[in-house]
Amino acid sequence: MAHKQAGVDLESLYSDLGKACKAASYSRVVAICDKILKPFPTDAYALHCKIVSLIRQDRFDDCLEFFRKQQPLNYSPALFETAFNAACYYIGKKDYMRALKYLDEAEKLCTKTFEDDTDVTEEQINEEVAPIRAQKGFVLQQQQKADVAFEVYHTILRQRSGDPSLMVVISNNLICINKEQNAFDTRKRIKASSIDDLQHKLFQAQRSSILVNQALFYLNNNQLDACNAKLKAVLNEDPNNVRAVMLSAVSLAKSKQSSAGVRLLENFAKSSAFDEVDKQSRLAVIFLLVHLQLMAASGTSLGATPTAPLRVGKLTAEVADALSEQILAKLLPKEIALLPLIASLRVALLLGTGTGGADCVDEATVKRTKEIVFETLEVWSKKSSDKIDSDRLLSRCIDFFRFHGFAEDAAHLLEQRLDALKQMSAGSEGVKKQQQQSLLALLIQAYSKFDHAKASQASRHLEFKEKLSEKEVDSLESIFLFNMKSIKKSGRVVTAPTPKSGGKAGDTEGAVAVTPKKHKKKKRPPRLPKNYEPGVPPDPERWLPRRERTGYRGKRRDKRQPLHLQRGPQGVTSSTAPELDMGNTGASVASTPPSAGSGSAGTGPGPSANNAQRRPQQNKPHKSKKGKRR
Repeated sequence: MAHKQAGVDLESLYSDLGKACKAASYSRVVAICDKILKPFPTDAYALHCKIVSLIRQDRFDDCLEFFRKQQPLNYSPALFETAFNAACYYIGKKDYMRALKYLDEAEKLCTKTFEDDTDVTEEQINEEVAPIRAQKGFVLQQQQKADVAFEVYHTILRQRSGDPSLMVVISNNLICINKEQNAFDTRKRIKASSIDDLQHKLFQAQRSSILVNQALFYLNNNQLDACNAKLKAVLNEDPNNVRAVMLSAVSLAKSKQSSAGVRLLENFAKSSAFDEVDKQSRLAVIFLLVHLQLMAASGTSLGATPTAPLRVGKLTAEVADALSEQILAKLLPKEIALLPLIASLRVALLLGTGTGGADCVDEATVKRTKEIVFETLEVWSKKSSDKIDSDRLLSRCIDFFRFHGFAEDAAHLLEQRLDALKQMSAGSEGVKKQQQQSLLALLIQAYSKFDHAKASQASRHLEFKEKLSEKEVDSLESIFLFNMKSIKKSGRVVTAPTPKSGGKAGDTEGAVAVTPKKHKKKKRPPRLPKNYEPGVPPDPERWLPRRERTGYRGKRRDKRQPLHLQRGPQGVTSSTAPELDMGNTGASVASTPPSAGSGSAGTGPGPSANNAQRRPQQNKPHKSKKGKRR
């Protein structure tokens, strides 16, 4: 009856709550729990579901505020679960020192709790301690202690003490530690961090982070198909994932589709999801978009430097102005668009137009950059920020005005800088005085461009040194020589005051034009052979091979060797070939002379005679001739 009196159908709400929990729709779970808790603020099941949903959505501040509104819980501070939950809260707040303190306490309490129980084995204790150690490894990893975190993770993997979801998270963290160093171990961890069967055991942020890290590894190893498959899985689940969108654009640019990557980032920047992105991610998207647009404008690949179009001179004024305005008005709020780094990027884009250096930029572009610099100065001079160094910003603006010929503006900023330096009380007097003198020298240079009276008046405040150190003398000499070399190379006109002109500004009488000397090419001394004779002309056949020259006779034979032993080029004997042919019997009989002691042998051939005739006589080895004795 109480349910009907309150006008709430609790059964239907519980039914919707169960469906939302099964679908892991945590935002819907929170909305249904609010409907239940409005008439029934002490409903335990609704309280539990809302707290879990807030934690699943990483809304730790809302969860803590919800806890504070409820009655204080009666829990014991000696429980390791309490210490672990407190550590997780401080991890969400990025207070890693306090989180590590609570994790150490939780590990000690957990080990002590289960050591007293005789029925609990060591493997079961390791299973209970594994989540605490995994969180401890994550905290150490965030504190840039990767070696210690690596050992903690490997201890858990060796003991096999965690459940599958914890093992997947540890493998993902090891991938982040390895980066590009240990590719074999990273591939092994990617296989171990498969989330196919763990859809309901991991948070959505965890699943997205695991897949994005794997995609980044594949992208660095030029495995674009595997990278695109992982990114597609992330974007199907979370279309507004900033890292996945950026990696998709980079993957398209790597596959020579820069225009498609630019369109992807532009559509994302114009969507409503871009407004919900934090400032750091928003800046990263804009910088990547400008990078890809510059690459598309210059026709270079993604591996080139981002400023390649500025150096090559392929960036037109229209493209630069469009990019500058896009950064300022269309995609970024004004407070971010006027940051010094964004302003410097816009100035670099505008000054990068043309075919040469800054001197080739038209006057309208220089005036536009001057407006950007003044606008940035006006905004940050009124604000006091710890992140922006006002003195450094002022000095960079002074350098810009001096370089581009805005002497009056540079003098105005130098006067402000000197006044601020005089009002400063902190710092040593010696350093302060040295800074004042250097600023005064720059101010005199600026005054000399448009007001000589002010320049002479300001020069009276300069303190001249009676003696210079050797280091100062060397630096002055090097500066003088460097300036003279630059004058001779560029052929500039050096104006020297004459008695008629008196050295007034604007007089050109007595100007001596220093014409540049023609650069003489240094000839390399010719490399001559060792036995070179200056008067003798070279051999015209010196480039031919040795065997093709007319004077080549080949390898000479030994004339002392008998002719019958001299062989031809293929090893065939010249004169004794018929005699050594064993198949030619007639030739051997006819050529064999009759012996003196065998008269009966000539009338009838016998076997011994035939053998004797067929057997060729062995030639005696050649003996070297000895000299005749006298």
